[in-house]
Amino acid sequence: CGECGPSSAAAREDVVVFSRVPQCGAEALERVFRKERGAARGFYFHRSDAAAHHALDFAGQKSLVDQVRSLATRRRRLVYSREMMYVDFGRHGAPLPVYVGLLRDPLAVQVDAYYAWRDCACQTHGHECRGYHQPASAAACTLSIDDAYAGRTPPRPSIGVLTRFFCGQTAICTAAEPAEAAERDAAYRRAAYNLRHRYAAVAVLERFGDSLLLLRRRLPAYFGALDVDAARRDHERAAAAAEWHRNASAHRQPAASRATLQKLALENENDIRLYRYASRLLDCQLRRCDEVKAERAALAALPPETPRKRRRRDKFDLATIANKAAERLLGRGIF
Repeated sequence: CGECGPSSAAAREDVVVFSRVPQCGAEALERVFRKERGAARGFYFHRSDAAAHHALDFAGQKSLVDQVRSLATRRRRLVYSREMMYVDFGRHGAPLPVYVGLLRDPLAVQVDAYYAWRDCACQTHGHECRGYHQPASAAACTLSIDDAYAGRTPPRPSIGVLTRFFCGQTAICTAAEPAEAAERDAAYRRAAYNLRHRYAAVAVLERFGDSLLLLRRRLPAYFGALDVDAARRDHERAAAAAEWHRNASAHRQPAASRATLQKLALENENDIRLYRYASRLLDCQLRRCDEVKAERAALAALPPETPRKRRRRDKFDLATIANKAAERLLGRGIF
């Protein structure tokens, strides 16, 4: 499963590419990058909000590689973040960057993706959802994910969104659906190979603390001084604030039923395989770090925050301040 220590010298360690995957919680890792950047760490963080053209032709890939190279020549060290399927820089004559990724429970990804599409298509009308299926009627804008799946026969397995993003830009990764079993398996195998051999580290959102421990070991120039416990607590507070907002807003997202989750599991079996592989790989890499073993045990043994300590910690926390402001507005009937 590779080494626990710093990433391979074959990659260009002054350039890190964070390939974001939709609905996988990329903001959590970007928040860590932003906090660690600056004079002390000496790297520049660039977030690309380019239109979501995930599958790029050869010219599109070359343009992306050239953009990263141009940014890198002007900065001593660079972290480039973009929603993108894996791009092989070597194919375009460029030094290999250090790739970092983030995965999340595939069923949670699909549930959030449905409500993100519904809100975009029906409420915000953002440019990012214009190329997707549009609601046939206004009634479709009130459907929960259970309503949408209720009348559907069990769907066919697909290549999967997570699998496509880690698979990359080759024909097998961008094959049209419905894909045959052999095509789905080939895409999974390439995605798993890239995840194991092309990425310095792939974080798992549900195991954020463990993921940060690995990132600190694999990329010491970027995360060497990271306070993992503080970063983990920041992530947990932000996640709790986001969950509260989803449940309190007018566009509440009901939890998916067991029947819907079973259909989603069948449809996304490739992504579930890849997610489980990423979690096993994380375990394997962490087992190689003696000093990380001790720190993981210490973190697990930390007592939960007392209410008093939490109040002191939250006093200047922006997410908490925003939550309290939202509660006041809800109480006044503004939302």
